[in-house]
Amino acid sequence: GICHSLEEYPEPVYPRKKPYPFVCGRSWLKDMRDVIQLNLDKEEDDGADDDDRIQPLCLARCSRGGKTRSLYSVVDSSLKTDEGSEEDGDNNDEGGSFDFKSLLVSFNDSSDARAEEQDDPLAALTRRIAFAAYKGKKTAKNFDDIFRQMVVSAESTRKWLGQTRCVLLMDELNKLENLVNPTAESQRLAEKFAEFLKNNFLKSAGRYFVFTTHEVFIKRKLSNLMDPKSNRNFVHRALPLIPSLIAAQNAFGWKDLNAREAIYCGLIPGLILMKRRSSFPTEKREEAVQTFLATNYRENTVLSLLKSLITGDKDSVPDSLEQLMDTSDGGKIRWIPDHMVYVLSQIADKGFEKLSDELRTLVQKITDLFDQFKGAKTYGGDGWEALFGLVLLVRILTKQSDHLIDLATFLSTNIEFTTSFNHPINVTAKNQFEDIQDADALMAAIPKKQEGARVAIYYPEHASFKQYDILVVMWDAAGDRFKAMGYQLKEGKEIPSDQAKSGFQNFVVRGKAAQKSNKLRNWEIASDDQIDCFFGSSGVQWTPKRWKELKGST
Repeated sequence: GICHSLEEYPEPVYPRKKPYPFVCGRSWLKDMRDVIQLNLDKEEDDGADDDDRIQPLCLARCSRGGKTRSLYSVVDSSLKTDEGSEEDGDNNDEGGSFDFKSLLVSFNDSSDARAEEQDDPLAALTRRIAFAAYKGKKTAKNFDDIFRQMVVSAESTRKWLGQTRCVLLMDELNKLENLVNPTAESQRLAEKFAEFLKNNFLKSAGRYFVFTTHEVFIKRKLSNLMDPKSNRNFVHRALPLIPSLIAAQNAFGWKDLNAREAIYCGLIPGLILMKRRSSFPTEKREEAVQTFLATNYRENTVLSLLKSLITGDKDSVPDSLEQLMDTSDGGKIRWIPDHMVYVLSQIADKGFEKLSDELRTLVQKITDLFDQFKGAKTYGGDGWEALFGLVLLVRILTKQSDHLIDLATFLSTNIEFTTSFNHPINVTAKNQFEDIQDADALMAAIPKKQEGARVAIYYPEHASFKQYDILVVMWDAAGDRFKAMGYQLKEGKEIPSDQAKSGFQNFVVRGKAAQKSNKLRNWEIASDDQIDCFFGSSGVQWTPKRWKELKGST
């Protein structure tokens, strides 16, 4: 049977008997509950200004990134939650009761949205509300046998809701694909869906809705459907990352988990757990990448994707690959290294018909540097160098100028330049690149003249220069070498004791940087803010500062 009204509806219970501990920072659940409570008590007048409109709550993350688990944890106080301090990961949040009903529906798993439901999202929603009210087991078989073809009117759903205070929680709203790209025939039905949500779960005090998605763009579309002549903003919250290594090690029984392995999984609890169980999700990733490779992508598409590492701009990411990304609180996308290394390696391997050999080679180099970062010894410095090198390469390739890599000479006059890695260089059979250990010897081997503008990175991955870990050399539009930049990378807070070379722009980039930049012995010592800015939306989560914040690094 079905509950006769929302008043009889029990709180949702997580469907798995032994769910893994929900690992999050101490404030995450409180923040979610505060956002819900704040908006639940609001009432929206007709004709309200954009700023006065009630803002739905969006939780966005990659496929298999813990969206469902997070949604249940917000409302199911019986779930074990490992919030704790960064030191011990203990749970001090007992959940607590709410003065509203939590109506949770899913367009995934046992009640997945199928092709025949796409044209009418409101009908898909109301039958899932009926399924939520079902007193029997919430199994896929019961949904298919009883509810899959059920027609539940919007009016009967409104009557069932009554006047009860309620928050609607919708899991995987992105599964209603026609909301983002409605056909001409389904546009009106999409508008009815948005109207139903607005009138029944936003405008009246005591009602609110929350949804999860792996497509950030759905916010914009839903806003347009609700208010076509104006704008409705959304509260966008990132799903939690692990607060510390110790919390993740304890929760998942992975005592030797280190910072780089966690970072490679995007610091996402669910992905770390699946990596621990050797069940890392690859099927959807492979499907997403194959969908992308089948499109008419070009070099600009790949460069735009790379640019998103720095900018976090969702519009730079092809739609098919968005499900492989995480998001920040502001709605910026963040790369998950394990996913993106696979994406880039597939592009490098299979893009020979659409990309130049030069770009394919550099994309492959980015993946190599990611792998070098992951596999480096914790305190050897190689990981820090590889990480800086890959972000430096991405910035140069995508023309993202920064204090630590000034490309203004080219960008201010729209000069196109070529990017290269460890070449051009004049070497002999007896004197290979890896044999050069002095910056002066390197500069002597680098040609002073080129055909046109170029920016080249020199990073000897199996050797080292004296004074520098990485160098960048630039040639102007006439092909004349005009600038050299040297970088010394330090995981800690050390400062070189020797005088930096004249004729170079010299940087020290430290994992434990000071709040203000400084100049000493011809070295420019980058500040904490300058380093964060350089690494951009994604990379800022990967630096030695973040390794140390995670605690327990081994």
